[in-house]
Amino acid sequence: MLTLLIAVLEALVCTLSSAPGVWAQIQGSVFVDCGSVARYVDSITNISWVPDAPDYITTGVNGYVPSASSIYPNFSEFTTVRYFPDTRAKNCYSFPVMPNSTYLIRGTFFYGNYDNGTTLPSFQMAIDGTIVANVTFDNAAIFVYYEFMVASVSNVTFLCLLRDSSNSVPFISAISFLHPDDEFDRYWFPIQGSNSTFIQSTSPLQSLVASKIVGPKNGLWGGAPETVMDTALTSSGNITITFPDDYSYHYILLFYYPELNSTANASSRNFYLEVPGSSYGPVLLNPYSNSSRGVFRPVEVFYSEVPYTPGTDIVLYPDQTVSSPLGPIANALETWEMSTNPMATMTNNQDAIAIEEIKSSMNLTDWTGDPCVPVPHPWVACSTDMNSVLSITAVNLSGYNLTGPISPSFGNLQSLTSL
Repeated sequence: MLTLLIAVLEALVCTLSSAPGVWAQIQGSVFVDCGSVARYVDSITNISWVPDAPDYITTGVNGYVPSASSIYPNFSEFTTVRYFPDTRAKNCYSFPVMPNSTYLIRGTFFYGNYDNGTTLPSFQMAIDGTIVANVTFDNAAIFVYYEFMVASVSNVTFLCLLRDSSNSVPFISAISFLHPDDEFDRYWFPIQGSNSTFIQSTSPLQSLVASKIVGPKNGLWGGAPETVMDTALTSSGNITITFPDDYSYHYILLFYYPELNSTANASSRNFYLEVPGSSYGPVLLNPYSNSSRGVFRPVEVFYSEVPYTPGTDIVLYPDQTVSSPLGPIANALETWEMSTNPMATMTNNQDAIAIEEIKSSMNLTDWTGDPCVPVPHPWVACSTDMNSVLSITAVNLSGYNLTGPISPSFGNLQSLTSL
């Protein structure tokens, strides 16, 4: 089998706001089953799932998805959702993180017609102040997910859901942080040459399975897990790999090709890799060269900023200038879509901390996320100065059923002109 990853890692997102941390920082993996009411361990994956409320969010309503157990019996987290029927512009999950650490955040959405609606919903997902995805569905029975690398410089990161022009009710099934078996928590999809529309060959495709584990890792960005590297497809002819995407974008490509034939040597396998749109042209590959060490050793090739247009294929073909008894080999393919969206400016740290303290002391904790972006809380007004610093200029809390003393943190809003 060739293990193919088509990742939806669209952006490197930096959290720029700070807030007082009141609960333990995330270390390792955290898997949140949205709408669940209790912790549990999935009997199939052994993943420990935790409920989302009240630790990570206090708004929204728990929902049940009856169709999930029959459509996706191996995905226990799809049986519940949290949905947000209120009229506020955004609802945000708050995750405590360690500053100067990198996380992968994945939001997973299975609609399953949980609300017996007549139209498919659509809404937006944001990380902190940046809208990173338009969540849409082609079919109520298909789940979608969006995942992002997040480099945090503060102690909290927000995952927010926002209504779009359709005014659909946002919802979410699950949220995942870093997985221990794969430091980038990637989904790896197996492909068999006999029944795949993604990979074709001019000669019969053959499966290879390593007789011992490929390793240790030494690849870019951590390389692929051992279970991914230990299988491959090979052919004596050309191999064509077709992307399933139907839109244009730029991407980063990692192609893995460790040698799994125990009888191979340095002259056994020479082939070319041709990636349309790449400035490199056809690249000659040999599992024994390119800084690798021979059979059962990890080896990969890296492409940056490659333009993709629908209908273009990646091609592997034998080197006809030398006598190599073995044809091209493909173990895994990984693509990362590159975002061209500029990152939103976050509210300055002093104002963000002041607002968090005001919310905590005045019964406003249901208003989560950055106070100004991607949309402001309805009770604040924000502006950007000549240095592009985003500040809070007005606060209007009339009619918000405040309790407790007036917070002294209002005095820390240095640009405040109206209260």
